[in-house]
Amino acid sequence: MFTPEQLSQYFAHISFTFNLPASHSLAYLSELQKYHLATVPFENLTLHYSKHHLLSLDPQDLFRKVVGRRMGGYCMEINAFFGIVLRSLGFTVFSTGGRVKPDKEYLGW
Repeated sequence: MFTPEQLSQYFAHISFTFNLPASHSLAYLSELQKYHLATVPFENLTLHYSKHHLLSLDPQDLFRKVVGRRMGGYCMEINAFFGIVLRSLGFTVFSTGGRVKPDKEYLGW
């Protein structure tokens, strides 16, 4: 979970100025998602341009990367980060796997 201070830093990073409504409305969630998507890119720079070539899904590592270093990440990084943001705001979040179907059949994970 992220602290209120971390959420404030994240909101400043994505220029999101809306107050949390009394109920978690779809309109609020849609606006937050729009601002997140416009600011936090899908990218793979860490794997190509770091000495360690490793990714971390630790919440604090993700916060430092997305907010502190103003980077994006692979889908699992930015989706995990956004899920933590939503949980920290009190939303109920169910994480699941997904993949693109390139051909006529699905292969294993």
